[in-house]
Amino acid sequence: MDSSISESARRAIDTISNGEEVQTITLSALSNLKRPELSLFMKAFLAQNDEYRIHVINRMIEIAEDTIEYNFDNIFRLCLKDTHEDVRYGAVEGLWENEETSLIDPLIDILENDESAKVQAAAATALGKFAVMAELEQLHPESAEKVIDTLLSAIDNRDNATDVTKRVLESAASISLPDVHEAINNAYYSSNPDLKISALFAMGKSFDSSWLPILIQELENDDAAFRFEAAGACGELESPEAVPALVTLAENDEDIEVRCA
Repeated sequence: MDSSISESARRAIDTISNGEEVQTITLSALSNLKRPELSLFMKAFLAQNDEYRIHVINRMIEIAEDTIEYNFDNIFRLCLKDTHEDVRYGAVEGLWENEETSLIDPLIDILENDESAKVQAAAATALGKFAVMAELEQLHPESAEKVIDTLLSAIDNRDNATDVTKRVLESAASISLPDVHEAINNAYYSSNPDLKISALFAMGKSFDSSWLPILIQELENDDAAFRFEAAGACGELESPEAVPALVTLAENDEDIEVRCA
């Protein structure tokens, strides 16, 4: 093994190469890997079976969430092309805080072309942060246009699984365009309960207080899932008009999750 590689990284890569159980202290040595360490890690990682790769990627996600100084983004990026959907899904999830615009194209490719609806949905959610950045004019115009056009096209794609459509709608919600408003409205008035609930979530992310009457009305829905999403959306819109109804729910709703929301 290359002598330029640190001893801790060497031991961690050996552990992966041997398919051994990975401890936190082992995986922490793989944080912020650079070449040639990254290349050697991926060679060892890709040689393992699906179950082991899934386990490793999930442990990395847990460690990165628990300890801010550990960063496995370089590994997650390469795992976006893994052969197993659960590894690709984990890679997208692991990159959820990453706002580097170099991720836009890979995420768009996954949303449009991945064979797994679960992975597509995760990519749609990940694009949501870039949609917000586009709305706030924090992206280069070309990147902003690419994100917006992709999400709008995905909303209209009737071949998408329902879970993908839901996540696309939620991610596009922050874009203040008539097409997005219409898509949220169509989802809310559809016959699909899952899309209706997703529409409530999108209303809260839309920065559009015109949805407030619907949200306040849904706070009285017999279905706790609708009340939960409506309460969260009212909070996102931060309108004092919703406070009396929210107080009533917080004090009296029979569902603990609704009261918390």
